[in-house]
Amino acid sequence: EPDNTEYNVGDKLNITGLVVEATYSDESKNPVAYTTTPKADTVLGAVGIQTVTVSYTEKGVTKVTSFEITVSNPDATLNEIKVTPPSKTYYVGESLGPDDIVVIAFYDDGKEEGYPVVGYKITPLVLSTAGTQIIEVSYTEGGKTEKATFSVTVNNRPTGGGSTVSYIVTFNSNGGSAVTSKTVTENTKVAKPADPTKEDLFFAGWYTDAALTTAYNFDALVTKSFTLYAKWTDEEDDGEEEEEGNGFFTDVPESVWYYEDVKYVFEAGLMDGTGDNKFSPGISVTRAMLVTVLYRMEKSPEVDEPAGFSDVPAGTWYSNAVAWAEAEGIVEGYPDGTFKPNQNVSRQELATVLLRYAKFIGKDQISADPDDPVIEDDDDENADDETLDNLSGTEGFDDDLEFLDAARIGDWAKEGVAFCVKNGIIQGRPGNIFDPAASATRGELAAMLHRFLQNI
Repeated sequence: EPDNTEYNVGDKLNITGLVVEATYSDESKNPVAYTTTPKADTVLGAVGIQTVTVSYTEKGVTKVTSFEITVSNPDATLNEIKVTPPSKTYYVGESLGPDDIVVIAFYDDGKEEGYPVVGYKITPLVLSTAGTQIIEVSYTEGGKTEKATFSVTVNNRPTGGGSTVSYIVTFNSNGGSAVTSKTVTENTKVAKPADPTKEDLFFAGWYTDAALTTAYNFDALVTKSFTLYAKWTDEEDDGEEEEEGNGFFTDVPESVWYYEDVKYVFEAGLMDGTGDNKFSPGISVTRAMLVTVLYRMEKSPEVDEPAGFSDVPAGTWYSNAVAWAEAEGIVEGYPDGTFKPNQNVSRQELATVLLRYAKFIGKDQISADPDDPVIEDDDDENADDETLDNLSGTEGFDDDLEFLDAARIGDWAKEGVAFCVKNGIIQGRPGNIFDPAASATRGELAAMLHRFLQNI
């Protein structure tokens, strides 16, 4: 172990005194150069007991060991915790792991931002029944325990040899009459239930979020389990939807931060609505949606060969886009030979694909000035020499990207995330986190595409 294993929040990891010896088959030992994760001098922002991984590679063989450090926040008392819930789909019998969620602790230190913590407890760990389950997270520090809850939807595992996948759509009537959940086969529509009732109020539709900002489109195909929320008003709907003056989507008012972005990608022909004059900005982006947008950015060129994936048949709305993106090395499939067109795209996956597309069009260099994020053309003799190939996996990545959850960004995604962040294409989420595993939404994709095209 190094000389110091006790830290306070904001300290840098110090590995002075850490000596690593390699032991060989002849029982000889030699000190060796090693790497640690996180790297030396990384600013420690997560409170609790953390594991530092030490690795050494020789002749293609990598050996790994580890040691633990303790990070404290001694000058403050724990006030509350907040949880960023998982975005993945679960099946009966699966377990929730610490990598599935982000837990942020808030203290009485006068700071609005919190710190990610480790060493919390999840109850229950094993998801034993189908439907919506309430998960409790508890965290103890300085003798004080705080708790938070979130919900996950658990599906029954596919039956019949794995050929059919079903999802559960839950209806939260927000105090109205109960509406029964529906089990829906993948890539089919959920039938709209009879309207619930509530005393002295009028039912105004089903929404995808608890804040009631995005109406659900019942023509959409179901690709995951989710909950819909009932909206109530004190005035009866006259059947005519208000367009809020923007002239193109009724669910994108001029007051939202992504209004100009949605307007831009719509007018450029890159993204369409989801039907019924809706854009559905809160719906997750799927792999099929993403490649289709990039395909349109290239003016939908002809494809010579169909896609080589078992789940991308000819004739679908995304077939040519997938074939093009595969041929140009912009997307890859899975080991089982599938593409999974309806699988949601995480924020780190989206960043990676955008970098591949930038490389495809020859515009993959990082701006030298983070306040002037211009993507330089490779053919520009004045372009900055610091390309993503030089930055990927190098010292300083975590320092350059000062998100509290930077350590959760996959090694395979760091190059793409660095490219997108440094060029102002993608931003963090509240609490100074990147949230790499969370699904990207259509509103976020519109903003990223707008920034990407502006910065080229």
